[in-house]
Amino acid sequence: MDAKDEFIAELSQALFGKMTQAQINGQIQYYDRYIMEEVRKGKTQEQVIEELGTPQLLAKTIALTADKPAESPFDRKARTSMLFGEQSDAAKDDTEEKKRRAYSEADQFEPGYRGVKAEFSAEKGWDIRLGKFKINSWYGMGIILGIILIISGIIEKFKS
Repeated sequence: MDAKDEFIAELSQALFGKMTQAQINGQIQYYDRYIMEEVRKGKTQEQVIEELGTPQLLAKTIALTADKPAESPFDRKARTSMLFGEQSDAAKDDTEEKKRRAYSEADQFEPGYRGVKAEFSAEKGWDIRLGKFKINSWYGMGIILGIILIISGIIEKFKS
């Protein structure tokens, strides 16, 4: 058994019970392909495995991040590639496709965004907006208070 097969077997054992078998199979396939890809680029299996760390630590990291709903193999591939300073063309294409289709937190700062957005800055504190309207300003609070008073007046009118 070569170093890659031994690493993959240990990773599989370390992931057992922490996620479904389908998820384990997906992770095993990913890391198997990743190691082969790096070997094709000129590294030895041992170098790649050393960069990945121990199978137990890698399994803990995978298990902790596997429950995130936005997580996908494309995210993991992009994140792993960023760790090692490179990204394959396939990962770039997949990442671009995902960005095109999915909402991200950065979308709320695009011009013309009409949803609620919130941002915290250590210097300025919270900035909460509904479209272009700044809710946590004095006039935003005044308008919200006015709306609440109008609604409570309407409710009182219907009660009597």
